[in-house]
Amino acid sequence: GRSLFLAEKGGGGADAVVAHPDFRIFATMNPGGDFGKKELSPALRNRFTEIWVPAIEDDADLTAIMSDLLDAPWRTVASAAVEVVSWLKAHRYVTPTAFSARDFVTWASFINALAPTLGVHAAWAHGACLVFLDAL
Repeated sequence: GRSLFLAEKGGGGADAVVAHPDFRIFATMNPGGDFGKKELSPALRNRFTEIWVPAIEDDADLTAIMSDLLDAPWRTVASAAVEVVSWLKAHRYVTPTAFSARDFVTWASFINALAPTLGVHAAWAHGACLVFLDAL
């Protein structure tokens, strides 16, 4: 039952590839409505079990994620980053979905890379510009 026939190879016939009994495949995908994404075809989509995972929106969770990603000397700025984004969302300067955990990962990576040379506050501010301008 768990075999695949490779007819595209050409020649005399199709080669059969049989899956190992322990073989599993996992796939991830952002929603089709995201910029530049399309929905999967029904034929492909039906081959997977779909699990919807909502975006992380809790400030405490986002602070913990960013704090965990920041190098030890820079962890003090994690909560400020989350507070700024929460304030922007609360005052409707940005849409509720404008920032994701991925943006905080990018921001933390930027701070880690540049804080040793720019200082943590300048790296925080430039990282903010990076994620805010990218969200526009």
